[in-house]
Amino acid sequence: MYEVDPVKPSSIVHFDWMTLVFPIGRDEQARQGKTVCEFVDGVLHGLKLDRLVFMPLAHGLYTYDKAKTAGNNSIIVAWYDPIKGVLPKGKQTFMVQMSGSGVETLESILVNSGLTVAEFVKKAIEEFGATFSRVDPCCNFFNCSKEFSARYVGEEAKKGNLITRSSSVRLVRKFSSQGAKDDLDAYQGASEGYTCYVGKNPKQLRIYNKLAERSEKVNLLYQVQSWSRWEFQLNGVHAQAFMEAYVDRGFDLVQTWIDWLSSNYRWIERVGHQEKRSRYPNASWYDNLIKTAKEKIKVRSGRQSPTFERQAKWIDKQVLPTFASIYYARLQKYVENGVSYPDAKKLAIEKVVADLERQAINEKVDWAQVSSFVEESRDL
Repeated sequence: MYEVDPVKPSSIVHFDWMTLVFPIGRDEQARQGKTVCEFVDGVLHGLKLDRLVFMPLAHGLYTYDKAKTAGNNSIIVAWYDPIKGVLPKGKQTFMVQMSGSGVETLESILVNSGLTVAEFVKKAIEEFGATFSRVDPCCNFFNCSKEFSARYVGEEAKKGNLITRSSSVRLVRKFSSQGAKDDLDAYQGASEGYTCYVGKNPKQLRIYNKLAERSEKVNLLYQVQSWSRWEFQLNGVHAQAFMEAYVDRGFDLVQTWIDWLSSNYRWIERVGHQEKRSRYPNASWYDNLIKTAKEKIKVRSGRQSPTFERQAKWIDKQVLPTFASIYYARLQKYVENGVSYPDAKKLAIEKVVADLERQAINEKVDWAQVSSFVEESRDL
């Protein structure tokens, strides 16, 4: 969704987790004559999430009775079962949960519709009454000074050079040294996986070496010199407070992130002698971090025109694995019912084609976009 220069300092802000909670009417009259499932699907349609292929979860999620998932479990929708069409008090909501990869999937969907995450959030709030039970807004700093790193920040906090209401500061080295063999940077290198936690759930700042985490988890070395992530992990009232601030600032995620950081955490420099730590000035590196964010930060992602190649890649990753599961399930069902394997295969394929054609008949296909894709694909 974005490109990062391998050498130049840069920074990008985005949501790494988002859980939305939507109100839902007590009975069908309050739901405009819709069942719970129909109401949920209507909201998903309004938010463009019906473009995903969902599969049911066997046991619901958290306290919710029912759930379905898409994008390799990165997006989960969960709701309560009504009793004779009525949802009891305290169960008149449903939830949409997106992990970091789920937010990326959302961005892919929105890009293909010419929309942004900010517009998605605005629509969810204004049209469907969404609130937020968890958000993880984060800022990624690439190729910046070691003072932005988890190890340095944690060491300064342990020295008493952090002013915050949080009483807990932990510095943890999580990842073993499996990064670059010539890695000599003890603060930001791919083999130095430090994480600094300031505070605890439901309000925590997590600063960590993302380069080391990626190197450890997927055994890949990214083409950047350093990658530090500053991530707020906010639950409950804190998540809602952040999103209300986001709305108040005109859905400017950059400024909201900066304001939340500066109003809750301040690293200081002990110049001279002061009776109170609050009288010390900001550490110069901390001021530089704020300045870097304001000058170089970008929001992931802005408006982009969908392309044939981009949408094809998205379908390969997000849609085809589920489509294949549905195909093989139908194939197996035909075989179990006594149909020969060649005929079962033919019937399963015909069913898939019929499903696709039904989408076109129901006018769910953007034919102008199809024409554009056809023209573009001729050059591939």
